[in-house]
Amino acid sequence: MRKVCLVSYTAPYTIPYIDIYLKIFKQNGIQCDVVYWDREGKIEHQDEEHIKYYPYRGISSMNESRLKRYFHYIPAREYG
Repeated sequence: MRKVCLVSYTAPYTIPYIDIYLKIFKQNGIQCDVVYWDREGKIEHQDEEHIKYYPYRGISSMNESRLKRYFHYIPAREYG
């Protein structure tokens, strides 16, 4: 079985063309893991037949300073 992993620092709904990629993976029986940073702490995705979601739950706000947001990336980098 072929396997693909998509990694994103934003939620899947913000990834351009992800629906097209996931549709192709499903049609071709390719297992896909989607690892993403759930900054809002409230995004839920249901695993599908060939698609599994792995959220990293680290709350961060765009209203915070760049330096403070940077420190949220450190534990996210070690996730997985």
